[in-house]
Amino acid sequence: VNAGMPVEEALSRASCILGTVVDLAMNVGDDGIRGTEAFAIQYLVEMAKALVDASSVGEVARETANE
Repeated sequence: VNAGMPVEEALSRASCILGTVVDLAMNVGDDGIRGTEAFAIQYLVEMAKALVDASSVGEVARETANE
């Protein structure tokens, strides 16, 4: 996560990534999930989590600084 990225932008990116995960998971065939699909889902979820985590840490730090 880039320092100085607005929280709204980070959360918007996380939302887009999670939307892609949903689409990918919905398109998994009846044959089950392949290794590449499982890796893609895991990687994308980790990216979205990093964005959300960094956003929440940044917001807490900002609120604490304003107290």
